Amino acid sequence: MGAALGVVYRCIARLLRRKASVNKTRGHCGAVTLIQRLGSALNLNVHFHMLVPDGVYVKGPSGPTFHPVPAPTTEEMQQLVRQISERLGRQLQREGLLVRDVQSSYLSLDMEGQDALAELQGHSITYRIALGPQRGRKAFQLQTLPARAAERS
Repeated sequence: MGAALGVVYRCIARLLRRKASVNKTRGHCGAVTLIQRLGSALNLNVHFHMLVPDGVYVKGPSGPTFHPVPAPTTEEMQQLVRQISERLGRQLQREGLLVRDVQSSYLSLDMEGQDALAELQGHSITYRIALGPQRGRKAFQLQTLPARAAERS
Protein backbone atom coordinates (compact mmCIF):
# COMPACT_ATOMS: atom_id res chain seq x y z
CA MET A 1 0.00 0.00 0.00
CA GLY A 2 2.91 2.32 0.71
CA ALA A 3 4.22 1.98 -2.85
CA ALA A 4 0.73 2.60 -4.27
CA LEU A 5 0.28 5.67 -2.07
CA GLY A 6 3.66 6.95 -3.25
CA VAL A 7 2.57 6.65 -6.89
CA VAL A 8 -0.68 8.52 -6.23
CA TYR A 9 1.01 11.27 -4.24
CA ARG A 10 3.80 11.82 -6.81
CA CYS A 11 1.27 12.15 -9.65
CA ILE A 12 -0.81 14.70 -7.72
CA ALA A 13 2.27 16.65 -6.60
CA ARG A 14 3.58 16.76 -10.18
CA LEU A 15 0.27 18.23 -11.38
CA LEU A 16 0.30 20.90 -8.64
CA ARG A 17 3.93 21.89 -9.33
CA ARG A 18 3.26 22.09 -13.06
CA LYS A 19 0.24 24.34 -12.48
CA ALA A 20 2.34 26.55 -10.16
CA SER A 21 5.20 26.63 -12.72
CA VAL A 22 7.84 25.49 -10.21
CA ASN A 23 10.26 22.58 -10.32
CA LYS A 24 10.63 19.70 -7.88
CA THR A 25 13.53 21.30 -5.95
CA ARG A 26 11.71 24.60 -5.32
CA GLY A 27 8.06 23.57 -5.02
CA HIS A 28 6.85 21.25 -2.29
CA CYS A 29 3.45 19.72 -1.76
CA GLY A 30 1.89 18.00 1.18
CA ALA A 31 -0.95 15.64 1.91
CA VAL A 32 -2.71 13.92 4.77
CA THR A 33 -3.94 10.44 3.91
CA LEU A 34 -6.29 8.03 5.62
CA ILE A 35 -6.05 4.47 4.33
CA GLN A 36 -9.45 2.83 4.55
CA ARG A 37 -9.51 -0.93 4.19
CA LEU A 38 -13.24 -1.65 4.12
CA GLY A 39 -16.17 -0.46 2.06
CA SER A 40 -19.57 0.58 3.39
CA ALA A 41 -20.76 -3.05 3.34
CA LEU A 42 -17.69 -4.16 5.36
CA ASN A 43 -16.22 -5.70 2.23
CA LEU A 44 -12.50 -5.51 1.45
CA ASN A 45 -12.10 -2.27 -0.47
CA VAL A 46 -8.72 -0.66 0.16
CA HIS A 47 -8.73 3.00 -0.82
CA PHE A 48 -7.19 6.32 0.15
CA HIS A 49 -8.87 9.45 1.46
CA MET A 50 -6.46 12.32 0.79
CA LEU A 51 -6.47 15.95 1.81
CA VAL A 52 -4.15 17.86 -0.51
CA PRO A 53 -3.69 21.65 -0.34
CA ASP A 54 -4.65 23.43 -3.55
CA GLY A 55 -1.18 24.84 -4.12
CA VAL A 56 2.52 24.42 -3.44
CA TYR A 57 5.01 25.78 -0.94
CA VAL A 58 7.95 27.52 -2.58
CA LYS A 59 11.29 28.02 -0.83
CA GLY A 60 12.26 31.65 -0.60
CA PRO A 61 14.86 33.76 1.22
CA SER A 62 12.42 34.51 4.04
CA GLY A 63 11.10 30.95 4.28
CA PRO A 64 8.46 28.96 2.41
CA THR A 65 5.45 30.75 0.94
CA PHE A 66 2.22 29.15 -0.22
CA HIS A 67 1.29 29.62 -3.87
CA PRO A 68 -2.31 28.59 -4.62
CA VAL A 69 -3.15 27.08 -7.99
CA PRO A 70 -6.47 27.10 -9.86
CA ALA A 71 -8.77 24.09 -9.55
CA PRO A 72 -7.99 21.34 -12.04
CA THR A 73 -10.14 21.09 -15.13
CA THR A 74 -12.07 17.93 -15.97
CA GLU A 75 -9.48 17.12 -18.64
CA GLU A 76 -6.65 17.49 -16.11
CA MET A 77 -8.48 15.21 -13.67
CA GLN A 78 -9.08 12.59 -16.36
CA GLN A 79 -5.41 12.74 -17.36
CA LEU A 80 -4.42 12.41 -13.69
CA VAL A 81 -6.65 9.32 -13.23
CA ARG A 82 -5.21 7.79 -16.41
CA GLN A 83 -1.63 8.53 -15.28
CA ILE A 84 -2.22 7.09 -11.80
CA SER A 85 -3.82 3.91 -13.16
CA GLU A 86 -1.00 3.35 -15.68
CA ARG A 87 1.71 3.89 -13.08
CA LEU A 88 -0.06 1.71 -10.51
CA GLY A 89 -0.33 -1.03 -13.12
CA ARG A 90 3.41 -0.83 -13.82
CA GLN A 91 4.16 -0.83 -10.06
CA LEU A 92 2.02 -3.94 -9.54
CA GLN A 93 3.75 -5.62 -12.49
CA ARG A 94 7.21 -4.88 -11.06
CA GLU A 95 6.15 -6.42 -7.74
CA GLY A 96 4.78 -9.51 -9.50
CA LEU A 97 1.20 -8.86 -8.35
CA LEU A 98 -0.18 -8.23 -11.83
CA VAL A 99 0.56 -9.88 -15.15
CA ARG A 100 -0.38 -7.79 -18.16
CA ASP A 101 -1.51 -9.62 -21.29
CA VAL A 102 -0.56 -7.18 -24.04
CA GLN A 103 -2.07 -9.32 -26.81
CA SER A 104 -5.51 -9.39 -25.14
CA SER A 105 -5.69 -5.94 -23.61
CA TYR A 106 -8.65 -4.95 -25.82
CA LEU A 107 -10.13 -8.43 -26.36
CA SER A 108 -13.90 -8.77 -26.36
CA LEU A 109 -15.44 -12.22 -26.77
CA ASP A 110 -18.84 -13.17 -28.14
CA MET A 111 -20.15 -15.49 -25.39
CA GLU A 112 -23.11 -17.03 -27.25
CA GLY A 113 -22.74 -20.80 -27.69
CA GLN A 114 -19.42 -21.03 -25.80
CA ASP A 115 -18.49 -23.57 -23.12
CA ALA A 116 -18.14 -22.79 -19.38
CA LEU A 117 -14.38 -22.13 -19.52
CA ALA A 118 -14.81 -19.57 -22.28
CA GLU A 119 -17.54 -17.86 -20.25
CA LEU A 120 -15.22 -17.63 -17.23
CA GLN A 121 -12.47 -16.21 -19.44
CA GLY A 122 -14.91 -13.66 -20.82
CA HIS A 123 -15.86 -12.51 -17.32
CA SER A 124 -12.18 -12.21 -16.48
CA ILE A 125 -11.45 -10.10 -19.55
CA THR A 126 -14.36 -7.73 -18.87
CA TYR A 127 -13.54 -7.50 -15.12
CA ARG A 128 -16.84 -9.08 -14.06
CA ILE A 129 -17.55 -11.51 -11.24
CA ALA A 130 -18.11 -14.92 -12.83
CA LEU A 131 -19.74 -17.03 -10.10
CA GLY A 132 -21.96 -16.68 -7.06
CA PRO A 133 -24.64 -14.21 -5.99
CA GLN A 134 -22.67 -11.23 -7.37
CA ARG A 135 -22.33 -12.79 -10.83
CA GLY A 136 -22.10 -10.24 -13.62
CA ARG A 137 -21.16 -7.29 -11.39
CA LYS A 138 -18.07 -5.32 -12.32
CA ALA A 139 -15.07 -6.27 -10.21
CA PHE A 140 -12.76 -3.50 -11.41
CA GLN A 141 -13.84 -0.06 -12.47
CA LEU A 142 -12.13 3.22 -13.32
CA GLN A 143 -14.35 6.23 -13.02
CA THR A 144 -14.04 9.64 -14.61
CA LEU A 145 -15.43 12.84 -13.21
CA PRO A 146 -18.38 14.55 -14.91
CA ALA A 147 -17.71 17.96 -16.42
CA ARG A 148 -18.42 20.92 -14.14
CA ALA A 149 -21.20 23.30 -15.19
CA ALA A 150 -18.71 26.18 -15.61
CA GLU A 151 -16.51 24.11 -17.96
CA ARG A 152 -19.40 23.05 -20.24
CA SER A 153 -20.14 26.58 -21.36
